[in-house]
Amino acid sequence: SIRCKMPQLSFVLASFAYRLIVLTETWLTDSDTDAYLIGGSPDPVIISTFSSSLLEACVIDIHFNFSTSLPYRKLRIFAVYRSPSSPPSAFTSFLDFITPLMTSQFPCILIGDFNYPQVDWISMTSSTISDLIDFACDHYLKQFVCFPTRLQNFLDLVFCNFDIISNISPSVPLSDHLSLVFDLRIPSPPLHSPTPSRLYKYADWLSINSVILSHDWTVAMSALDANCAYEYYVQFINDLLDYYVPLSKPSLLSRYPRNLKILYGKCKNLVRNAPNSLACLRMTDRFNAALNNYHCFMECRIVASSNPKAFYNLCSDRLKAPKATPSGLVDSSGNVLITNDEKCIAFSSFFSSAFSVPQHSPLPLPSPKFTFDIPTVSHLDILCALRSVLPKINVSPDRIPSIVLTKCKYSLLTPLSIIFNKSLLTSQLYRVQLLHGTLYLNPQYSYTLNHFVTLSAPNPLLSSPSLLLKHGLIYDLYPSLAHS
Repeated sequence: SIRCKMPQLSFVLASFAYRLIVLTETWLTDSDTDAYLIGGSPDPVIISTFSSSLLEACVIDIHFNFSTSLPYRKLRIFAVYRSPSSPPSAFTSFLDFITPLMTSQFPCILIGDFNYPQVDWISMTSSTISDLIDFACDHYLKQFVCFPTRLQNFLDLVFCNFDIISNISPSVPLSDHLSLVFDLRIPSPPLHSPTPSRLYKYADWLSINSVILSHDWTVAMSALDANCAYEYYVQFINDLLDYYVPLSKPSLLSRYPRNLKILYGKCKNLVRNAPNSLACLRMTDRFNAALNNYHCFMECRIVASSNPKAFYNLCSDRLKAPKATPSGLVDSSGNVLITNDEKCIAFSSFFSSAFSVPQHSPLPLPSPKFTFDIPTVSHLDILCALRSVLPKINVSPDRIPSIVLTKCKYSLLTPLSIIFNKSLLTSQLYRVQLLHGTLYLNPQYSYTLNHFVTLSAPNPLLSSPSLLLKHGLIYDLYPSLAHS
């Protein structure tokens, strides 16, 4: 079952080497339906499925919306698994099922594990099995696999009625059968290259601070309102970051350790040179064992880290267990959790024990004052606020993470003070970021706003709660706490 091969499948997906992956012998049921399988480019559409005694099949159409040079606009794939113990009547029913789905108007690919070692696929002859050979001849299907896929047997096959399959070769197996890799002679869809990220640990902070300090912000922002000044500031800082911060180079299998990549490379070489040799089987077993150990290590580390988001992502695929299998969730006492109520109680118990924090009674709040003068924001006020920012590489709408504010807090005092004061001294609605829910305007007073208002303007400092500042729009005035 594919449920036992998830580490191997995750490794294959992480390589980004394949446009299409066909899995057989999954034994998935209706409860395993995944809506995210429908979509993307090209667009796959499930046409039909078939299940009989120890035989399963799925029929999928792939539509080509990205190319107009082909005489056809889709291809149809039949993914098949037939157990060696499946009765002949089941395969006869399967052929009756796919016969009306076969067509000569577009390519039809019949692929899977058929488990017919009696057939000589080089000469297309067999003394006992004739149904599949007759079906292939009647629908002009050519069989492309010319090497044994398990020991000396041709069990995994690829048929097609168009000459679009090329470069078929063995690959690292996910089970005791070799995997098959081949190319399709059709235009490739547009590439979706991953967006590189900034490597702030290699940033040239000395040059960034030097350029910011040497820039005349007063002259540059003198004729700008608060919004335009902030947009100018964001553009200037991002241009600096693009120039002085290197970008990551996406690499295949980057999240896996080096020893796994080495073992996988050795497996590929052995599969290419001696696909069914004893050395290839042993190396594949070593790779699978190391991969399973790595996934077990990662799961144990996630559980031990007490990270609720990572823990939930780890277990989310087990919350809705298939009807034919147990839940897979086991509590600390060894009890298997079946119902959703039992799972919820287990999650609640885990989170309450791992992430509980002492509760403090709220401090009494003084009566709000509705009349006051908004002072200007000094460099000292901004510096006190920036000192409380943690140097994180967080995602923000303006692409300026908090690590930039901590590394450049002294050089950013001038532009930030200009922006803050412009927003305070004009009637223009402007969105100013709170630090820990409070914006310190001077050492004596801090202002908080009970009602957060969402605007489309970006945040000048961080990305969590926002404060809408305008004359007379600050609701509560509290004595400021001592700044650290």
